Amino acid sequence: MADLLGISELSYIPFFQGIYDSKEERFSGYEVLIRLKLGNNYLSPKYFIDKLEKSENISKVFKDIILSISNNTHHFTKNCWFSINITPEQLESGKVFNLLKELNFPLSGNLHFELTERTPFINWDTAKKNMDKLISHGYDFKIDDFGCGYNGFLNILKLNIKNIKIDKTFIQTIGGSNEKILNSILCACQTGGLEVIAEGIEDQHQYITLKEKGVRYFQGYLFSKPEPIY
Repeated sequence: MADLLGISELSYIPFFQGIYDSKEERFSGYEVLIRLKLGNNYLSPKYFIDKLEKSENISKVFKDIILSISNNTHHFTKNCWFSINITPEQLESGKVFNLLKELNFPLSGNLHFELTERTPFINWDTAKKNMDKLISHGYDFKIDDFGCGYNGFLNILKLNIKNIKIDKTFIQTIGGSNEKILNSILCACQTGGLEVIAEGIEDQHQYITLKEKGVRYFQGYLFSKPEPIY
């Protein structure tokens, strides 16, 4: 796979997975997930994302994904938002801001960035400065897979992030002895004024239980699978 990343004709395709709003009873947003097309097959990110994020190709792929979303918004519900993953390095370096500026800030008001935890922040102050610049242009931020990496609750408050995604690892504790950990996370989020998206929802029991605990947004195979739009 390392050799494949250097091939210019590789095709990275955006797949869209709906995020269900239980209050509005509709998909209010979509996470954009990258797949690598090889022949008639699509590889999931686990096979290439770590190397891609460290390669020079990441900026081009990011730009292509943004343009693909911009050119296909007519396929989706009016006023819905789109969410894509970026790394701390992309945020700290200013690459995301510079690319969006080059494109005249597309999807302002409808594009959210999910900060992944595969690599840590090096400079929180720089990250916050660049994040605030993007927010001032109408973009929003989420923490992805909250609770599974380096992100502490105080760091999230420091970055002024208002949305988090709870990893399916915690969702799967429902009905077990460790469900109290999930309850503690939800309580902390509610106290801190953080909106929660529950990931990896696979059955009605998980959905109903979390809805009763105050969760509004849900993502998982119960509602939709990631699909391309062409």
